[in-house]
Amino acid sequence: MESPDKPDQRLPELATLHEIGSRLKFRQLRLLIAIEDMGSIHRAAALLHMSQPGVSKALREIEETIGATLFARSPQGLLATDMGRCAIRHARLMCSSLAHMHDELGSLSRGGGLRIAVGTVAGALAAVLADALVVFRRAHPAVRVDL
Repeated sequence: MESPDKPDQRLPELATLHEIGSRLKFRQLRLLIAIEDMGSIHRAAALLHMSQPGVSKALREIEETIGATLFARSPQGLLATDMGRCAIRHARLMCSSLAHMHDELGSLSRGGGLRIAVGTVAGALAAVLADALVVFRRAHPAVRVDL
């Protein structure tokens, strides 16, 4: 039996990785970031062009999915709990990684990210190759050339 002076110290029952991975969406990660950045549900709702009840409901769903309270209410607004700060840090990393993936895919779709390897023997051909590479580099700055 627990002492009435000492609150329950048990940790929340966290969801499994599979449960989180199959239920959490990128828009929900952006919502967590917006709530922390804006400090309130009302301002986060305005930023994301959502209704205040919609943001409240979405936050409740995220917390239920993860199995932890991510924000605490205070006179200053919403403050991330330890669990919330952890989730938000990873949400930022995942959103950043998604943005990098998008940039890289865009670069590849425009011909960027290509690589050409060129080899030659020393001599007169090297000067011709150098001039050709200068012209090529101006026309295709995103292509990596290895000599």
